[in-house]
Amino acid sequence: MTRDKNIQLDFLAKLLGLIGASISLIGTLIGFGRVWQGDLSWLTGILLAAGFSSSIVSCAYIAFKRTRPLVEGGKGTWQYQHARPFALAGLILISLVLTGMVGYFFGSNVSTPAPKSIPPVSLISLRYSINNYDPRIVDLRTASISGIPSTAGEALRLFDLYVSSPANAQGCVVQAEIYVNNKIIGVTPSTPLRAGITKLGDVKVESYNDGTVPKAWKIQPDWENLFVFVITYRSGEVIDRNLTIIHLSADGTAWLLDPPSINFASIVYGMNNGPDLVLDLRDASKLGLSARPSDKLTLREIWYNSNATSNSGTVHVEAFLTSDGYNPSTLQITPSIAIRKGIHKIEFAPMTWVIPEGKQTLDLTIYRDDGAVMDMLLLPLKPEGSPGLIRVKDK
Repeated sequence: MTRDKNIQLDFLAKLLGLIGASISLIGTLIGFGRVWQGDLSWLTGILLAAGFSSSIVSCAYIAFKRTRPLVEGGKGTWQYQHARPFALAGLILISLVLTGMVGYFFGSNVSTPAPKSIPPVSLISLRYSINNYDPRIVDLRTASISGIPSTAGEALRLFDLYVSSPANAQGCVVQAEIYVNNKIIGVTPSTPLRAGITKLGDVKVESYNDGTVPKAWKIQPDWENLFVFVITYRSGEVIDRNLTIIHLSADGTAWLLDPPSINFASIVYGMNNGPDLVLDLRDASKLGLSARPSDKLTLREIWYNSNATSNSGTVHVEAFLTSDGYNPSTLQITPSIAIRKGIHKIEFAPMTWVIPEGKQTLDLTIYRDDGAVMDMLLLPLKPEGSPGLIRVKDK
């Protein structure tokens, strides 16, 4: 009777061990599968801990369980001699798997930066031109409200885009994408993200190409805003997006002139071989110059004022008579000279015009070598205009 009872208990213990081992194996496999998929949640941890713990206990029990010794002081024999090699192999395998998983866990957390570590990237400067003329800086402070001056049919170009980032981001690139009415119209090449200020590449026109001005769009009647996205990518995935809105308006004022600032300081002219007259710049554009048809107007001296010296920049003046818009047949241009701080004279041969019939205006414009307009004077020529200030020469 006692022997039958021991057989039953031994069978029950083996059955419970088999069930426990099966549960351990299933839990371990599920947990391992979740880790392989990148799931490091607390439930996955519990499954792995329970599975590995049960597996270790089961393998250790089978590998080191002995029978009762037949004599006092004896050790007995291995109870599961046939299964013992497999249990020992299982212990070794579990140890190797645990070591690999620990290394994988710490390696994943150390070598892969979290998305939160990506530094913010923002657009800090860009320039624009209309009809390939007078390039200026977009005033990003008011660009979304007052906008840049532009009208439908004109050629608009954006260039010299600069972005800023407070830190490097290994493996990240940044590019700008320009949209209008939910359609992409331009994109810059991808540029590695670095700390500090980075200049992006030229904007590639994707649609609405002007056709006459390179790298420019032809503004459409329904365009109201440009949406400039600065996008950061890692391994082809978008991880940061920064938006700047540029309003398009015929009377927009969101522009700046990059330094140095240059303006007319003095203009000396003569009428009909008369004495040198100094233009009164205080109200010249309002009063104009006293002149009549057939009079001979001669520009003799032009002086400019600059608030800084440019190492490479130059300026020149273009002057012409007009009755209604640009008149190239009367255009005269001074030589280009280096930009120096202070008031300086532009050396040129005297410019002379015979004033024709009709309403006439003298257009004077200072241009920088990049085409930017520094200063402009529109001087109406009329009999009741300002007679000018007679210059008294030093004796």
